[in-house]
Amino acid sequence: MLNIAIWNVRGLNKRDHQLALKDLVSEYRLHFMGILETRVRINNAMHIQSFLLPHWKWFVDYASVGNRIWVAWDKNEVDIHILEVGNQFMHCRVTNRADSEPIIITVVYGASEIADRRSLWSTLDILARQCTDDPWLVGGNFNAVRDMNEVCGASGDIRMAIEELNASIQVAGLLPLPMQGEWYTWHNYSTSPWSLWKRLDRMVINDRWLARFPSSCYHSLMPRTSDHSPLVIHGDRQHQTRGMFRFDNYLTLSPEFIPNVQNIWNHTVIGVPIFAVTRKLKALKLVFRQQRRKKGDLTLNVHLAKGFLDEAQHLVSLDRQNEAFLQLEHCCRLVYAKARRVARRIVQINDDNGATHTDPGEITNKFVRYYQNLLGGSRRQLPMDIRFLRPWARHILTTEEADQLILAFSPEDVKQAVFDIAADKAPGPDGFSSGFFKVAWSVVGHEVTTAVLDFFSTGKLLKQVNSTLLALIPKVHTPMTVGDFRPISCCNVLYKIITKLIVQCLSMVLDKIISPCQGAFIPGRSIGDNIMLAQELFTGYNQARLPPRCALKVDIRKAYDTVEWDFLLAVLQLFGFPIMFTRWIEECVTMTSISIGLNGNPHGFFTRARGLRQGDPLSPYLFVLVMEVLHLGFLQLIEQDRQFKYHWKCEPAKVFQLGFADDLLLFSRADLASINVLKMGLDRLSISDCQPLLLKIDARINGWEGLSLSYAGRIQIIKSVLSALSLYWASAFILPKAVIKQIAKRLRTFMWKGNSTSGYAKVAWKDVCKPIMEGGQGIKDIGILNRALMAKKLCDHGRLRDTSIWTVDEKGESRGWRKLLRLRTSIQPMTEFTIGDGRTFYPWKNPWHHLGPLISRFPRAPSLIGLGISTKLQVVIDEGQWQRPFISDMECMEIIYNLPQIHGGEDRIKWRFPEGRPTRQALYRLFRPPGPKVGWTSLLSGSLKIPRHTFILWLAIQEKLPTTDKTWLNHLGGILCDDDNAETHTHLFFRCGFSRSCLAAVRQQIRFAWPNHEWARDVEWASRKWRGKHIVNVAYRALLGACIYHIWRERNLRRFEQTHRPANVLAICILDDIRQRILSNNLSWSISTYALYRLWRIP
Repeated sequence: MLNIAIWNVRGLNKRDHQLALKDLVSEYRLHFMGILETRVRINNAMHIQSFLLPHWKWFVDYASVGNRIWVAWDKNEVDIHILEVGNQFMHCRVTNRADSEPIIITVVYGASEIADRRSLWSTLDILARQCTDDPWLVGGNFNAVRDMNEVCGASGDIRMAIEELNASIQVAGLLPLPMQGEWYTWHNYSTSPWSLWKRLDRMVINDRWLARFPSSCYHSLMPRTSDHSPLVIHGDRQHQTRGMFRFDNYLTLSPEFIPNVQNIWNHTVIGVPIFAVTRKLKALKLVFRQQRRKKGDLTLNVHLAKGFLDEAQHLVSLDRQNEAFLQLEHCCRLVYAKARRVARRIVQINDDNGATHTDPGEITNKFVRYYQNLLGGSRRQLPMDIRFLRPWARHILTTEEADQLILAFSPEDVKQAVFDIAADKAPGPDGFSSGFFKVAWSVVGHEVTTAVLDFFSTGKLLKQVNSTLLALIPKVHTPMTVGDFRPISCCNVLYKIITKLIVQCLSMVLDKIISPCQGAFIPGRSIGDNIMLAQELFTGYNQARLPPRCALKVDIRKAYDTVEWDFLLAVLQLFGFPIMFTRWIEECVTMTSISIGLNGNPHGFFTRARGLRQGDPLSPYLFVLVMEVLHLGFLQLIEQDRQFKYHWKCEPAKVFQLGFADDLLLFSRADLASINVLKMGLDRLSISDCQPLLLKIDARINGWEGLSLSYAGRIQIIKSVLSALSLYWASAFILPKAVIKQIAKRLRTFMWKGNSTSGYAKVAWKDVCKPIMEGGQGIKDIGILNRALMAKKLCDHGRLRDTSIWTVDEKGESRGWRKLLRLRTSIQPMTEFTIGDGRTFYPWKNPWHHLGPLISRFPRAPSLIGLGISTKLQVVIDEGQWQRPFISDMECMEIIYNLPQIHGGEDRIKWRFPEGRPTRQALYRLFRPPGPKVGWTSLLSGSLKIPRHTFILWLAIQEKLPTTDKTWLNHLGGILCDDDNAETHTHLFFRCGFSRSCLAAVRQQIRFAWPNHEWARDVEWASRKWRGKHIVNVAYRALLGACIYHIWRERNLRRFEQTHRPANVLAICILDDIRQRILSNNLSWSISTYALYRLWRIP
């Protein structure tokens, strides 16, 4: 591999700049160099070039505006052919004389103005189509960043520049080349507050470069004499070893898959059940390696899939299970997955002394030694007995509860655990994903079940099943030390099945054992609850009149990795877990071995001596048990130390700690004057606080914008991905309206524009967010969803600080709590207060009366009637009858003479929701009352519908397609025919001569009636005629969608691309779409299916 550098030198006239460039060439033994912003006049160029590199060749294009780019190369090592030159780029083919393998290098120097850079982005798209067969490197100063993380300092509004650069790179099919060194590549060298750093310089590559040089990376060096960092690719291609086995889920699509598994599974293996399963899995690895070899290297051939991108998208709309498409889809996923792996390659590391190591062997040794010291060694025997803490424990397991934990599991439990593991989850050291087990369950299920149940009988687990591969995830953008990586444990599926079953048992008792202050990992609890409580406690921290308070945030370093096993076993003993259950956990936790996953291969193999594994399904639940002991220790100290005073508002509930997994907030009174008040800003949630959420949405959208997605595809992404990003925030805070508007704006823009800079919303966003039966797309409105989720939190609590949610006064509460309490008005109609003895209801605050909380409507009533605010309702009930007080004020008459019936017994509150409880869906319906249904939604449903067709039909039914009668081009008339009539929906479907001919050609093949009146009347007729689940009607609905889609597409092709297809050809395309959809749907045989096949002439 050649040594390549690109540097924005910021002038080459000064001698110190020239010497810095010479040193760079000498230090890295460069073969090729791109030099930007030389500022050298033409009459001085040869003199400087002869001084710098007298034996090299140079190319300078002084014909271009500004003379922005020079290239130089060692003529003894490489040959250069300049392919194209522009004002902002130089495009050349570089051939290594040693192996005659050419590569393409494009040196880029982007213009400083965003409008001027657009020509560069267009050029990169054109060049990408010419470089599909050769490795291609694009590098230099792009004068734009890809993310706000690449900027430090005030830089104005650069959102559009970010979007355009990302779109250009994605459209060109370029991938980031892994980078080491300085994150920011440019600095303006100004003093604060005008100091600004940016990452303007970068290198990106195509998939061919990735395939030929999978280990390559570039180094961003110190700027030296310039304000820009030099970018250097240095080093030969590393020796490629055979990677560890990974089962590819696409292999399950092969017809050979089940026979291959069956063949191996029929072999007899002597040994315990779990040993037999592992031996057969090992034998299957060879079979799958050979099968994958026959398929060829999908990464090397991925550019073929790009050539068929439109065809692939057509296939997915017709048949989501088509094998050819799925292989193309897997191919695309594979290259991006490989790009992510390459981006995470570790090619250098700094030791504790600051020395840099680039040798692969040294890097491996650094990581292995680090984790051996942290996790390995010999297990320390520390016998512990912490049962002295039992008096402070919240709950000790009873004998019945302990026995419940060790009941035998059924085969169905094992199967459920397997199918609960996502098929795309990273596999463990054996390489098999849960996708393999799911598809092959009919063959392997019995033996896997026997092996798992055998563990729960014997309590013994094979070491190879309990081995772990540590995946290293960077914590920072440019990790330089071993500590900059977070180790995540990848466990084998067999082990995960066992631990999932143990977790199933643990979940039944944890809520009783763990104190309410811990909000993470406990079923039925949420970290959001603790966030809201923290908001409440931090209210008024800036007010001196309130009592002195102190809050400490504690972050436990290496929390999982430093748990001592003997302490964990003592914790299980403390809470009364049965001996057999404890042995199961001990076998899972202590009998584990570790390999370090480094650059795609496992390294080292040592036994773990302490800690819990991040990535193990069991670890979070064990960790909260350990943290509960810390809580008990605090309780003991607080009771023994009489000087401890609780934080303001905390003494009644004895709150001194809030847990957020391995983070703690500790609260107390600030008795010492020297303690600084810690204010964390949780009280007032603003749009700046939600910036991480908006950035995540932007990053996800930017990742999709480069792909050619249909409207239907973008809607599915919004439903399944983008809305889920905001779900966590929406369930923890009442989001500001400005944030909700920003989220809706991003989703709306992505839906209607995608990767285009043009386009407009054809349907209002509020209508898009309507349910499907009301004519929308079923996307949840973020604002309504936020209120529904927060109302659910309010309903789930029922009581706040030992007080009914209906009696809490908003006055004096934090802003977040006030917003939450205001939701009571909305959920009040869905509550039913049944009055019994009146012991729990307050007459003025509880909404037991049909008028609602009486204090809000009759503020003077308590003094007029003579019942205090804190009086219970029981004082006016005597032997099941109302004791009406004598009043003379007419204002209170409505209260007294409209009292509800007394039912006797205890007071009761129940919900009026159809589900019987306030579910998320029920509350969403409450905050968004159902609107009028539309009759035409049946045309959009059915098992044969094609999503992209259905979306265009949805627009057409509402007459939202941009026909010329809706634009300033209404004088043009029809586009599909020579008719002078305006192009309306009625004309286009199917009054126009072309569309009428197309429909006639379709009806010649498939006999069906069509009224051909006004478009709205035709839609109403079709909705009535083709409703229901009969498969023939379902096919008619899909056929209508295909007709509308193809006619509209033909109209656009004629207008914008000047291509024409005859009506009969278009009819064939329409019929082929529906026939393929019918064939791919695997319809079960019936009389209606027979009628459908006969109608469509399908053999």
